[in-house]
Amino acid sequence: MKKIIWLVQFCTALFLAHSAWALNGAQLTGYSAVHEALGGSGVAHPQDFSAILINPAGITQLPRQASFNLLVGFPNSRMNTAASPLGNVAAGTASSNDDPLLLPGGGFIWPTPWLDNRITFGLAVSPVAGFSLDYTASRLGAVANTYDSHTFYGLLKVVPGVGFQINDQWSIGLTVHIDHAELETNSALFSGAQTAGASRRDGSFGIGFGIGVLYQPLDWLAAGLSYTSQQFMQNFERYTDLLPAGVDFPRQLQVGLSFQPLETLFLNTDFRWINWDNASGGFARPVEGGAGLGWQDQYIILFGLQYDPLEWLAVRLGYNYGRSAIPARSLFGSLLASPVGEHHLSGGLGFDLSSKLHLDFSFVHTFRKTVTDNGARTDALAGLTTGAFTRQSINQFSTEVTLDF
Repeated sequence: MKKIIWLVQFCTALFLAHSAWALNGAQLTGYSAVHEALGGSGVAHPQDFSAILINPAGITQLPRQASFNLLVGFPNSRMNTAASPLGNVAAGTASSNDDPLLLPGGGFIWPTPWLDNRITFGLAVSPVAGFSLDYTASRLGAVANTYDSHTFYGLLKVVPGVGFQINDQWSIGLTVHIDHAELETNSALFSGAQTAGASRRDGSFGIGFGIGVLYQPLDWLAAGLSYTSQQFMQNFERYTDLLPAGVDFPRQLQVGLSFQPLETLFLNTDFRWINWDNASGGFARPVEGGAGLGWQDQYIILFGLQYDPLEWLAVRLGYNYGRSAIPARSLFGSLLASPVGEHHLSGGLGFDLSSKLHLDFSFVHTFRKTVTDNGARTDALAGLTTGAFTRQSINQFSTEVTLDF
């Protein structure tokens, strides 16, 4: 257990060395260059270590392999609260200090000879969620340029899993999710005072599980279903005044089909549900009275297409749409935690450098999205947050190296 904790902390340090990304709410749209290029789809079509996270049953279809992935993101975030009675009129449209983001991850797949070659083990170490906003001015007029301008949140997972191939058509999988989250913010409390955490980094461990099923009734058709539980996290002790119930990560469900009419062509169509508004703690608690962001559920449509024009070349396209997790009524309270992108278009290339070595690239563009607070609160701040808005777009690149051995 000490080794696992050390591994989580070490990987988190790498993950947080630079820190919004292409996101569904706070969650990454994909976990590898291949997965990102396909729009985050693939619950019915496993291709690399990302299967451990999206459908562990899929690892039974993969060879023994190890992968390393590096994501580089270029976010562009703006905030304006001048129209709000609580806002910072002097700041105008403030820009976030959106430095490039470097997020490493990876994993391995290990088929075994046990039970007639039907058991496969896997391990993924990957950033799965986060956002970082560091504005040049405060959100609040009363404390302009002193605090209430910055938040960082990141969640990294170490996920061991096992898959069992029941027969030629059915496989099942199970994973344990070992989580480490970090939080840093100078956010104001509902009272207007600065949180006692005052931009000091705080960590939180958590745990959850995932299960998955893969069914392939025909050579050209496969179906997948996976469920990931809520991740039960420790409290951020330095921020209990801001988030007294902690920040659990939500449960989610993904289901999809994969069609392969040609050996060189397949199409994924997936659906993902992320239960933000029922997660315990900070994401879901009603925005009234503070102590939570008031996020809403996301229903996400994902498409992925891969065509192999040459034996050594794969061309991929993807699309991901999910309604913003932040409703207009909750925007002001989420301005320091505001990944609002909805439409994500992706593409990528894969190269077989040899029969064992593979190199993949992806690009994701999150289209510009603006959300404006409508003031529809029912607490003492009703009408006082109206008019504040945020605008965000992201460009993101990933590179993945995979070795079959």
